Amino acid sequence: MSESLQDITINSTEFISLNAEAGITIGDAFWIQNKGFYPFYLIESATQPTDNSNGGVLVSNKYHPTSTIQISTGSLNSWARVVNNGKSTTIYPEVV
Repeated sequence: MSESLQDITINSTEFISLNAEAGITIGDAFWIQNKGFYPFYLIESATQPTDNSNGGVLVSNKYHPTSTIQISTGSLNSWARVVNNGKSTTIYPEVV
């Protein structure tokens, strides 16, 4: 059975912890879906990445099939930031 959580709004190019924002224990599996119009970067890291960190995954906007991604059991902290400053997007987290 899955547990739906409150949406998370990302409006900064500074990485925020999706685990902390959603109240999901680091290492638990969960899904995230981009419900917004703008893509965001997703990085798994034990510490907060810098704004110019390379790597990670570009999660597309809600009109593309790559707007949903699964975070696997045992993963590190999941960090996200918008691609362009001044833009925001909404993420829907769901624990599986």
